[in-house]
Amino acid sequence: MISEDKLNSQAETYEWVDGYDALPLSGPGRWTTHPDGTTIYTDDNTKLFVKNKQGTTIGLVEAVISIRKLFAAGKTPTEAFEQLRSGSSVTTGDLSELA
Repeated sequence: MISEDKLNSQAETYEWVDGYDALPLSGPGRWTTHPDGTTIYTDDNTKLFVKNKQGTTIGLVEAVISIRKLFAAGKTPTEAFEQLRSGSSVTTGDLSELA
């Protein structure tokens, strides 16, 4: 089992994977929110990030692991987002709405 301290320290980072940006939260983009509160967002260009205002959840950790694997596989932020959203509905708007 992963320690709570380790999960919390990972959740505090702003950029999970080299290559995909996380900030700034501005400009056009799209996002999806899973039932546990995990939000995955992209600008379909360079940004792909996951966050959860509830703290560290299993969904958040699973998304981070998936993002790392997708980046290693050479997926673009758009391709990775489509795989991560798993058919969930998508909201389109300005990423500043997530700040």
